Amino acid sequence: MCIVEVLTQVAIQQVYQNAVILVITQHSNTMLPEVRKVYSGGIFSFKKECRWLLTFRWMPAVVPSLKHGYLPALHSKYNDTKFRFMKIKKTLWIVAVILSCNSFTAKGQDLMNMEDSIQKSIQPSGGVIASTWKDTRLINAQTTKTADPNVMVFRIMHRFGDMGTSGGGFPTLYGFDVASDIYFSFEFGITNNLELGFGRSEMQQLIDVMGKYRLFTQKANGMPVSLAFYEDAGVTPESSFKLYADAVSPSQHFADRLSYFSQLILDRRFNNRISAELLTGFSYRNYVLASVNPNNGATDQNSIPFVGAGGRITLTKHSAIVFDYYYMLSAYRTNNNDPPFSNALSVGYEVETGGHVFEINISNASYINENNIIPYTNDSWSTGAIKLGFSISRAFSL
Repeated sequence: MCIVEVLTQVAIQQVYQNAVILVITQHSNTMLPEVRKVYSGGIFSFKKECRWLLTFRWMPAVVPSLKHGYLPALHSKYNDTKFRFMKIKKTLWIVAVILSCNSFTAKGQDLMNMEDSIQKSIQPSGGVIASTWKDTRLINAQTTKTADPNVMVFRIMHRFGDMGTSGGGFPTLYGFDVASDIYFSFEFGITNNLELGFGRSEMQQLIDVMGKYRLFTQKANGMPVSLAFYEDAGVTPESSFKLYADAVSPSQHFADRLSYFSQLILDRRFNNRISAELLTGFSYRNYVLASVNPNNGATDQNSIPFVGAGGRITLTKHSAIVFDYYYMLSAYRTNNNDPPFSNALSVGYEVETGGHVFEINISNASYINENNIIPYTNDSWSTGAIKLGFSISRAFSL
């Protein structure tokens, strides 16, 4: 029996019990000896007799000496009480639901290691320091954080259209009417340092699988940094018409749809407010067009090396400014105006609340998945081709 039923029935029982006591007292002269014995033995014991009390099944057996005319009075008293407590019962149910939600929220906070919140100082002992990041991802870049064992992190990300170009402005409500990309993912904590996951991006219908392993972790005395390796492999199931749209008589193979992304992440938490990371790696596509940069004669290549950086600056106990930046080491993308390429720069505001990490950000990258960010970022902050976006991540215990 739930707490709401208990509270309701106890209240009804108390009023009804008082009414029966009143009638029994007034007519004690006509009460049978067995009735007195039953009453004195605890007929109103809640644990055993509540269900009988509420259905009147015990009345003929327990109070046979009461006149028939007194029973309707008791029934009337009970019905009036029941009507009033129906409203109380609804209120109690609402309170119970709210308490349950609060309990679930607290559990979610535990799952995201809220006790390691950024406001804590670096521990003076030789142990691992408090969590450097609140999420496994900044904006476009990964962090060294991994999901805890037996925990699943669900993430949804959305990026709107251009805010300031001819395709943006007020007619599209500064990009709100357009979806440049939508991405969701599931990440599963395998060990303290390993997570695996998968996701899907709306652009190119990209489906990807990922893995992250933290090689070592920053400690207060000893290891000054954390280092993680991240790997992502994607497949593009979009139609061949779109995939080979700019090709002339291409030889089509399934391997053309595959792409890969490898990255090393080195980070450090400097103090209670500032954390930073350095990134390096490469993006690899099995299929590229033999395009040429008219300014330097360089051709597009399968493998694109990059370096990058990211950081988090704490504002309050549960909020921070975050940013990340990718710089492509590609001769083909240097000073190329046909098409133009830009390095991806993103800035966001992150809020940690109730087991969720919510973030609103601005970026010149149209894509969300790293397999597409590195080779296909064509928009620039200088032209106003920046896009508003948001992400929400939530941890669930498995």
